[in-house]
Amino acid sequence: MTTASVETTRTQSGAFVFTISAVSALAGLLFGYDTGVISGAILFVQEDFRLATFQEEVVVSAVLLGCLIGAAFSGRLADRFGRRSVLIQVACLFILGALGTAFATGSVWLSIGRVIVGIAIGIASYTAPLYISEISPAGIRGKLVSLNQLMITIGILVSYLADYGLAASRLAMDVRPCRDPGSDSANRPCLRAGKPALVRERAHARARQRSALENT
Repeated sequence: MTTASVETTRTQSGAFVFTISAVSALAGLLFGYDTGVISGAILFVQEDFRLATFQEEVVVSAVLLGCLIGAAFSGRLADRFGRRSVLIQVACLFILGALGTAFATGSVWLSIGRVIVGIAIGIASYTAPLYISEISPAGIRGKLVSLNQLMITIGILVSYLADYGLAASRLAMDVRPCRDPGSDSANRPCLRAGKPALVRERAHARARQRSALENT
C-alpha cells in the first residue's frame, strides 16, 4: 500500500471510531438529562398528581434506586452479553422508561418508570465509557472517552433549559386579565409571565389587603 492510501485508511478508520464513540456517548446525554430534569419537573408533577410529601420523595429518589440496581449488575451483564449488545438493550430501557413516565396515571406508575430509567442510567454509566475505551486507538482514547463526560454535562444543561421552558409556559398560562367586568376577578392584580411564584403570591396578598381596606 502507498503512503497516501495508508493515510486515507487511517482517516476513515478514525472518523468511524469517532462516530461510534459519539453515538455511544448519547448514553451520557440521557444520563445527565434524566438525572437533572426532575429538579424542575417535580414542581409540576407534585401539582398535577397531587403528591404528598412522601410520594414526592419516592418519585424523586426512584431514579437513584434504579441506578443502584443497574450499576450493581452492569459489569456482569457487559461481560456476559458484550458491551455493544448491552448498550442496545439500555437504549430500549431508556425508551421504555420514558414511555412509562410520559403515560403514567399516578405516582406508582411514575415511580416505576423512573426506576426503569435509573436502571438504564446505572448500566450505561459503566458500559458506555468502557465500550468507547475498548474501540478507541491508544492515541486518542482519552479524548474519545471524555465525550461521555461531556455529554453528561450537556444533558444536565439541556434538562435545566427544559425546566426553564416548562416554568415559563406555566407562568404564561397563569396570567389573567387585570380587569374583567362582571366577574369576581375585578380586583385581581396585573401579573406578567415570568414572575416567580413567591412574587405572585405576595402581589395577590397585597391586592387582597387593599381590597379589604377599601371595603371597610
